[in-house]
Amino acid sequence: MSGFVPLKRRAHVQYGLGQPPRLSDHGVPIIRATNIFRGRIVANDLIRARVEDLPLDRAPLLKLGEVLVVRSGAYTGDSALITPEWVGAAPGYDLRVTPGRDLEPRFIAYTLLGRRAMDQVDLAKSRAAQPHLNAEDLGEVDVLDAPVATQRAIADYLARET
Repeated sequence: MSGFVPLKRRAHVQYGLGQPPRLSDHGVPIIRATNIFRGRIVANDLIRARVEDLPLDRAPLLKLGEVLVVRSGAYTGDSALITPEWVGAAPGYDLRVTPGRDLEPRFIAYTLLGRRAMDQVDLAKSRAAQPHLNAEDLGEVDVLDAPVATQRAIADYLARET
């Protein structure tokens, strides 16, 4: 089996919205830390904003296969894969991982919820008084350096077994 490489060598890690936009009863959902729960996105207390009120140049709408990672608070490090249901939502205030072409999105989603990655996140987030994770810390998390076909096989197996 191959070794490990930092996530930032296989994916782009960036921040979501920098500040809250003007909210609206209609518009696109904004996925925040409170909507990420143990690897899934939940619609509880979902907030919305009109597209024209979002800084799309800085935080584009979410794409299929991206992963959101909670950046601060009690659930720092929890993450969820963007599935078809959430494509076009806004990324909230957390971290956004955009896998490169040699990284299977489901594989990275499972990896980020795994013990090795969570141990690294726990170490990084404990450096501040309030649990916090920045893009550089997340970019340093180890990812198995394996061919995409192997990543797909692992993700398929985990999808069946979990």
